[in-house]
Amino acid sequence: MIKKSLILISVVMTTLLCLTCCGGTDDIVLEEQQPKPEERKDDKKDEVGRDSALIINSAQASQIQKCTEGKGFNIVLMADGYTQSDIDNGTYNAAIQKAYTALFSMEPMKSLKQYCDVYKVVVPSVHQGIDYTKHNTALAARFESKESSGIYGDSVMAQNITAKALGLFSMKNITPQIVQETFNKTLTVVLLNSTLYGGVTLLAMDENAKDKIPAGFSLAYIPANPSSTSYKGSDLFERLLQHEAVGHGIGKLADEYFYTSKAKSEDISKFKDGQKLGCYMNTHYDTAPKNQDASPYASYDNNKIMLYKHPIENDWDFYPFVTDLRYAAEKLAWYQGGFTFPYDFYRPTIYSLMNSSVDPNCGSFNAPSRLMIYKRIMRTAKGTSFTCDLNKGEDFEAFALFDAPSRASYASPAKGVKTADEFVNIYNRKQLHAPVIFKPNFK
Repeated sequence: MIKKSLILISVVMTTLLCLTCCGGTDDIVLEEQQPKPEERKDDKKDEVGRDSALIINSAQASQIQKCTEGKGFNIVLMADGYTQSDIDNGTYNAAIQKAYTALFSMEPMKSLKQYCDVYKVVVPSVHQGIDYTKHNTALAARFESKESSGIYGDSVMAQNITAKALGLFSMKNITPQIVQETFNKTLTVVLLNSTLYGGVTLLAMDENAKDKIPAGFSLAYIPANPSSTSYKGSDLFERLLQHEAVGHGIGKLADEYFYTSKAKSEDISKFKDGQKLGCYMNTHYDTAPKNQDASPYASYDNNKIMLYKHPIENDWDFYPFVTDLRYAAEKLAWYQGGFTFPYDFYRPTIYSLMNSSVDPNCGSFNAPSRLMIYKRIMRTAKGTSFTCDLNKGEDFEAFALFDAPSRASYASPAKGVKTADEFVNIYNRKQLHAPVIFKPNFK
C-alpha cells in the first residue's frame, strides 16, 4: 500500500505546482529570498521522524459542502499538530467546524457561500501542539519566533494532501493542465493546534490571469485558538481567518497597514507585476497623484493623513464607488500608506480588515476589497465570460445589487490602528506577515 502511494505521489507531483523556494519538507522562507533546496536523504523519514508517504496515506478527506450554483471554488481545510487522540475525542473536527463557520460569517463570503466546494482533511500528527520548534507533525508547521507573526510549514506536503482531497490522485489520464486548472481555483487552510498569535498566506500567481481577476493556488496558515494578552475579543480567530484566507488567499489583496521603511525598486516591481495579474488591487501606487485635493490632509484620530481625495476617472479601477452615494459611508479615497510602505502607496479607506485583523475597531472589508473577492469567486463559478468591468453600468449595478448586504452591515470604523508601528505599541506584537509570493512551475 505504501509503495502504491509513493508511485501515485510521484505521478501527481510531476504535474503539481512546484514552488521554487521550497523543496520537500524544507521550511517555508517568509522573506523574499529563495534559497536552494537542501538535499534530501535517501531514507524515508526526515530529521524529526516524519514519513511523507505514511502521512499522505493516512490523510482522510471528505466533502462537507457542495456548491449549488456554478462551478465550485475549492476550499480545503486541514489541521496540524493534532494527534490521533485529538481526532478520536472530536477536538480536531471542532477546529475544522469552527473554521468552516468563520469562513462564511462575514460579507462578502456570506453571500458567496453557494459558489464554494469545501473539503475536510483529517490527518494525524505524532506530536501534539505547534510552537516555535519543528516537531513531528503532519505538516511540519511552526511559528517563526516570539517577535514575529510568521509561520513556517511544509507547503509541498500541503499540496499533496490537497491534491488527494480534490481527487487528483485517483484521476485517470491526469495532465499538467488539469492540475493547474484545479489548483488555480483552490484555497487550502492549515489550522495550527496552538494559542500563539500569527498567520501567513502563500500565494502562487497565475501568469495567465486576465481581466485583472486574480487566480492561482493559495495556502494559509492560521492558529486554531489564537490568544493575545492585549486583545480578548471572541472574534479574533474569525478576523485572522478572514484576513489571511479570504483577503489574501481568495482576493489576493495587499495589506493596508504600513511600516516606516520606504519601498525599494524591487518592491515596486513586485507590486506592479502583481496588479497586472489582478493582485493587490485594493491598493494603489503613484509617486505624484495627478488630482490631489487642494487640502491634502484629512484629520483622523488627531493625526493628519495624506489624502488623495478625488481620483481621476479611468485612473482608478474603482472610481465608480467614489461618485455613488450608496458607498458614501465608506469615505472611499486614496489615503497615503499601504502595501506595508508609508510613501507612494495608497489604500482606499483609513481602516479596514486588511489594515488590522486583530483590532475590531478597524471594521470589515472595504468596497474595493469586497469586489475583488467577489470577482475571484464569480470568475471560477461562471468562467471567462464573467468580467465585471465597473465602467460598464450593468456590471456595476450587478455588483452593487450583490453588495447590498455588505453595505447594510457596514459601519464606519471607529478609532483603530492604521500603521504597523501603532499595532506594535498597542498589542506588543508585529502585524501579520505580508503574503509570500511563490513562482509556480508546472511540469
